Amino acid sequence: MGEPGPEHARGVVGDPTLPVVATAGVDAVLDDPLPYLAARARMIVLATDADARARFVGGRLAHRTAPAGTAPWVVRPGEPVAGPAALLDAVRDVLAGDRGRRFELVDGAEVLDVVVLPVLDGADGPVRGTLVLGADVSAQRVLDRRVTAVAALTADGTLRGAPLGEAVAASLATYASTLVLARVGAGAPFDAGRVQHPDPDVRARLQDALDAAGPDLDLGLAELADGLAPGHHAARAVPDLLRAVGSPPALRDALADLGAHGVLLWSLQGVYGTLGVLAMVLLADARVPLEPDPGERDFLGAMATRAAMGIELGVLAEQVDVATEALFETQARFRSAFDDAPVGMAVALGAGPRAGTLVEVNAALQSLLDLRWSDLMGATLVDLVHPDDRPVCAALVERLLAGEESRGTCEARLVRGDGDVVWVHLAVQVADGGGGQGDLIVHAEDVTSTRAVREELAHQAMHDTLTQLPNRHLAADHLRLALADLARHDGGRVAVLFADLDRFKEVNDTYGHPAGDQVLVEVSRRLRSLVREGDTAARWGGDELVVVCPRVADVPSARRLAERLRDALGAPIVIDVDGLEVQVRVGVSVGVTVTGERTDDVDRVLREADAAMYEAKRRGRGRVEVFDPAWGARAEERARVLRQVRRALGDGRLALRHQPVVDLGSGRVLGVEVFVALDEVGVDDVVGQVEDSALLHPVGEWLVASALRQLGRWRRSGLVDRSTFVLARAPGRLLESLAGTGALVRAARAAGVPRANLVVALPVSALLVADVREALAGVARQGLGVCVDLEADVRSPDALGVPVRAVRAPAALLASGALRHDPLLGGRRRRQGDADRLLVAVGVRTAEDVVAAAAHGFHAGQGPWFAEPTSPEDLATRLADGRVTPSG
Repeated sequence: MGEPGPEHARGVVGDPTLPVVATAGVDAVLDDPLPYLAARARMIVLATDADARARFVGGRLAHRTAPAGTAPWVVRPGEPVAGPAALLDAVRDVLAGDRGRRFELVDGAEVLDVVVLPVLDGADGPVRGTLVLGADVSAQRVLDRRVTAVAALTADGTLRGAPLGEAVAASLATYASTLVLARVGAGAPFDAGRVQHPDPDVRARLQDALDAAGPDLDLGLAELADGLAPGHHAARAVPDLLRAVGSPPALRDALADLGAHGVLLWSLQGVYGTLGVLAMVLLADARVPLEPDPGERDFLGAMATRAAMGIELGVLAEQVDVATEALFETQARFRSAFDDAPVGMAVALGAGPRAGTLVEVNAALQSLLDLRWSDLMGATLVDLVHPDDRPVCAALVERLLAGEESRGTCEARLVRGDGDVVWVHLAVQVADGGGGQGDLIVHAEDVTSTRAVREELAHQAMHDTLTQLPNRHLAADHLRLALADLARHDGGRVAVLFADLDRFKEVNDTYGHPAGDQVLVEVSRRLRSLVREGDTAARWGGDELVVVCPRVADVPSARRLAERLRDALGAPIVIDVDGLEVQVRVGVSVGVTVTGERTDDVDRVLREADAAMYEAKRRGRGRVEVFDPAWGARAEERARVLRQVRRALGDGRLALRHQPVVDLGSGRVLGVEVFVALDEVGVDDVVGQVEDSALLHPVGEWLVASALRQLGRWRRSGLVDRSTFVLARAPGRLLESLAGTGALVRAARAAGVPRANLVVALPVSALLVADVREALAGVARQGLGVCVDLEADVRSPDALGVPVRAVRAPAALLASGALRHDPLLGGRRRRQGDADRLLVAVGVRTAEDVVAAAAHGFHAGQGPWFAEPTSPEDLATRLADGRVTPSG
């Protein structure tokens, strides 16, 4: 084989700074090097038990002497872990059950990258201890801070008029986390003397204290820095600084309070001599020591030199305020700034037949574009720009060359030599400040990463995180644009489909929110596959979806799209529940509105679609309804009531109303039906108002829990006997929700009332829905009572499959004979002795109604003849008499 090529030896050089392994136990180290490395590596290796006691301690950093005034990090194995609060907190949090923690720990001048991992007893076992690994990344962080400090000094800052000397001071203050100021000599036309510190409060206090020192400050600093060569520094004690500047009390107190312990000074030297002094006052939290290492010393010296250059450029700018041509005549200074700039820079001709042609580029721009100097010479700035962005860039250059502007900026993509593109912020300035005669100075700052982050944030702001569908804000914007487009196309129409999943809450309650998320993701996938190109399918919020269709032919077309949506979303969905495939059906109700009106009232159009969706739910789930203008007022009123109910539920202003169920013969109260009322908006039956909203379940839970608590109080006080029941009407959707979550059983247990004393009532038409029948069977299995409310023109099923505690029928229907063939009533007449089924006539208003009910075999009545729905306090007064006297 031939000798390896040069690429095999790349980066392999001798490093005299690396340590050697010198040990008496050579064989032990070579056979098992891990203990040797664990004890000497610049890191911490720590193992603790479940009581935060050290089981193993390794790494050189773990055994060093603690800084003055602080505790050592760890002790011997078997003793409790001690040290920085952040480390202890992380160990305790992980022991308490948190996932692993990773953080950077700053301890004096050192920075550690710390990882705390839990040690589990098996895959799902308890946490038995922790492993702590901390690597010394101090050098890397210092390098990061240096890169940041240099990157802050972009030429873009100079274009905005920021003095470079002051910018260097500010950058160093952030880098060192301490006080920095650049002072120029007396009489200098340019002053960069403002105090720099990362904390604005500290900066303001120090500025006041330094201002109080007056002229003595400049003289004292000059004396301390006297004789320093460019780039070299002097270290002084704080007393020396105070003595040199006259020891003003405000400055002395401020430095003492902030823990100042030293001063580093550099003499700012320019071509024309000494310009001033750069001073770094080391406060308590400073990241730079009083005796910097060689690398730190060289970096700070280079920054001081750059500050001097910035101040001198400022002096020259003041002297040559007519134009900036003098800057270009000073070739040495400009060449240094141009070549060393951390961002891409170029010079383009500003006049003549070759105006706009590049005549100089720096190394940073060549690297950014992956092109050589010779590749760029003769090209124009516009030639480098991506074709899609050239019109904007070309317009900017034309304005500058024509003298219409002296500077300008834009963002554009530049095409690299390898064909890739890079996004840059272009800042272009005419050298003489105007007139169209000077050359163009171009700064190109790479903003690819920044733009990607900005675009991602913009996407997140306008899209739902879970489904990646547009959110309500983007959907509303697209609707606004679609409505505006109607003005440009006569005869056009815009449709909005407002959809609400019918049984989504049941999925969440039964299988958990992760299962609900799977449903939403699948629903969104189906929705995207259904809509046409140009339509916007969005997640409006929760389980509500909106589709904006900018161009539809007519209402039937919109309805057909809504029906396809309903059919697709109504199909079974397979989800993963703890590793098992479960099939669920959610279904959807869709409201449609179509408008050809030229309007900017987006909210009105959305309200129409929402009102149509509400009507679809009201008429039965899984329906499509097209908006009827007559629903508008009803939708507004419903929205107002829902807002009031939501607030009343939150602050406890809902009220219970009770209507007794009375034995027709004795007048004894057999039970009470309960309602939720909200008097301030005139609503006597809140459940009926919220039936098709997200408030149904919380209102239903409140009703049942409050009614059972009241019944429990009456039972304990002796106002009712143990057989008295509470009857609550539960529409099909509420029954499914309450039964599926076990809310009814929990409420009975909490109130101390037997389950059998709670009777849920639902209309016989609801029994035609399979899901409702399943929920009803669940109620019966839980030991709760079931009541069926008969209706006109709806015949009871011949077999319900569950025991029925009570049957209620309107008194008016009994008198008309409309229910005489109903199976539930027919069965009762055949078995007059069956005491397990109670027949109740409701809506009893007259003595004749009482007689008719008794004649049909009914034993109980309910209605205004006995009592209107009333408050618990009023009913308690009547219960004290032992019976209810007819009000008629």
